[in-house]
Amino acid sequence: MRFTGVFSHTGVVNRGNKKHIGLVVDRTTKSFKIVHMVDVGTDYESKYKFEIYGGNSWRRPKTTLTCLSSFPLKTPVYLDGSLHWLRNDGSIVSFNLETEHARLIPISFPRGLV
Repeated sequence: MRFTGVFSHTGVVNRGNKKHIGLVVDRTTKSFKIVHMVDVGTDYESKYKFEIYGGNSWRRPKTTLTCLSSFPLKTPVYLDGSLHWLRNDGSIVSFNLETEHARLIPISFPRGLV
């Protein structure tokens, strides 16, 4: 499913279970995907796994992302085909909806900004 056109997004964060949900809607084709990012890591290491709902069933791609522990702060933002979660260390978890691959984007912000 290729997403084109105008999009909207929303997200739900459940801090107790370390679950993070992003919704992307293609208003042109009236299709959507829900991406459920689950942190199954420890206090010292985040290990993100992903589940995708594409309109009729949930799938679990093999994609995982392991990095130093940090908590996503806000609802995800959709940009250029990917959902992006800003983490409290300033880095960004990016999940591409077309390729279903995740990556960590390291960013250095001035202290106190994030």
